[in-house]
Amino acid sequence: MKLRVCLVCGVIALLLTCGCTSLQGSTGSVSISSLHPGAEVFFDGTFNGNTPLVLKNVTPGVHHIRIQDGGNSSYETSLTVTAGANEVVSWVPEQVTVSPAIPVNNPVFSLQNMRGYRGGGDYITSLSYDLTLVPGAKPVNMTAVTVTLTVGNETLNPYWEITDKKYANTDDILESDETFSIAMRTPKLESGDTFTLTIVPDRGQNFTVTQTMPDTIGLDVRF
Repeated sequence: MKLRVCLVCGVIALLLTCGCTSLQGSTGSVSISSLHPGAEVFFDGTFNGNTPLVLKNVTPGVHHIRIQDGGNSSYETSLTVTAGANEVVSWVPEQVTVSPAIPVNNPVFSLQNMRGYRGGGDYITSLSYDLTLVPGAKPVNMTAVTVTLTVGNETLNPYWEITDKKYANTDDILESDETFSIAMRTPKLESGDTFTLTIVPDRGQNFTVTQTMPDTIGLDVRF
């Protein structure tokens, strides 16, 4: 009799154990995190909270997860959940490097205070500018700079020189806190003529400015 009771108890205990194991392993769980905590989590289209988040009692099968980190930044994936297992979803947004667009007139230089002096013969003896660097531009070795002047269909390499270094060191390196005055000899330009001046530093970033000669050019006339 005692043996029969023990056997019955053993069978019942076995059934209860199997039943509990089956019950506990019938669902899975999902742990969801993101680089920036607080991102919204949508599980199968329904908002479930913010990261970091653990979803329990998830039905086995394929589920859809979307993580929204404010604005238009989001991440979506499909995940297969297995009974009794914990699946992990971790979102680290891709770091995107954007190269700044380089304009046609690359702002390496800033030209100021254009001056023209009428000379004799076929030349304007001095066409000059104050030359500075725009904020953030690297120092420029002026000995490696090229200057071209385009009038109509003709492009020239005029003679030019540094005529003054304002608040500058004695070297030929133009830095952000300095101003160099440059002057060049040009072919004779009439009032109303349009010309294009191009200055190219050693690293090849062109600076181009197009201007028109004023109506009046005389000695020491600024325009």
